[in-house]
Amino acid sequence: MMHTSTSPQYNMIASLDVGAEIMRGRQGFALMDGAVRESIALRKQVERYRDELVGDPAAEVRERWFFDVFGPHTVTVTPEQLEAALAAHELTPRTRATLDRAIGAGGVRGARWSELDDDLLASVPECWMFHEGDDWHDLTGLAPGYIMLDPTKCSITTPGIERGRAFAHWGIPAAIPAAVLRARGIVCEKTSFYTILLLVTAAIERGKSATVLSELLEIKRQYDRDALVSDVLPDLVAAHPQRYAGVKLPELCDEMHEFLRERQADRLQRAAYNAEHEPEIVLRPADGHLALLRDGAELVPLDELAGRLAAALIVVYPPGIALMVPGERFAADSAAVAYLRLFEESDNRFPGFECEMHGIFPRAGTGGRLRYFTYVVPQTAAGGA
Repeated sequence: MMHTSTSPQYNMIASLDVGAEIMRGRQGFALMDGAVRESIALRKQVERYRDELVGDPAAEVRERWFFDVFGPHTVTVTPEQLEAALAAHELTPRTRATLDRAIGAGGVRGARWSELDDDLLASVPECWMFHEGDDWHDLTGLAPGYIMLDPTKCSITTPGIERGRAFAHWGIPAAIPAAVLRARGIVCEKTSFYTILLLVTAAIERGKSATVLSELLEIKRQYDRDALVSDVLPDLVAAHPQRYAGVKLPELCDEMHEFLRERQADRLQRAAYNAEHEPEIVLRPADGHLALLRDGAELVPLDELAGRLAAALIVVYPPGIALMVPGERFAADSAAVAYLRLFEESDNRFPGFECEMHGIFPRAGTGGRLRYFTYVVPQTAAGGA
């Protein structure tokens, strides 16, 4: 990544020029408006099925579940905010009429997000805003209008985490349904412990939301009928038959959820990126990286990192934020190392569900067990620091 440039890629330059021309004027607005509306359709459909399936009195208790979407559940929009949306966009007559009616009604007060008109959701930023004290996120210190969801990024949440970040008694870690979606040709941009990020682009086919919903419903059907993992992810079982042959989908979900809960994965993640656990900076990042460039860096396992200086940039996806930068020291109680150990153990317990990382190099050890290694600055180059 560091030594790659897109500058000489003339095919990319040409693509950007063509893309810029396509997005010019009303045509570009129509393309992006279509993408936003496709995202709205997916969100509404997921919420509708969730309401029906969770509240179905005829279903068994264990079957009363479905996926959810990350976003506001209720919305309040003032007439002033509606008027600002009218003034800020070149809206269609139908959308303008929708906003005018909402203004005439005195705005929107505590309405369910999924029941609002698509025209309003697609044109009023307030429908996507984060607010202090919202029940769908735990961000604090937010100024009014500071941050909003990107409508073209749809995060599907899976069961497993309750409000307040507590682990539920059961769950479906996102890695498993994400693997199923990928096997069906649906691209999952990023997958966290219980969230799947889907990107809705201007190039997406209209009606793609129905395809995603259909696959989510199929995952639920297979889960509820205790399907074998081999029925849902045959390639995974073919690659790791000793691990997954004969295992049922709910059993795998339960095992992975219990692993994350026992290891307190959410706490480890927060600690690894918390300012209280920032590593000591000993060398400039450039100087630390030089050890790697000059073939002088040492490849060391996680258990031997205490006191050593990182030579490689370590990034875990998601969130895609640097965990360690070259020149930083691994503390004896390093939160970063504790977080990496979580994934090292997970890779051994759940092969085929490895997390995407930069700067970490798995190596097979005794009995085929994977161990994580990374490059560190030699003791001599570290100057005894």
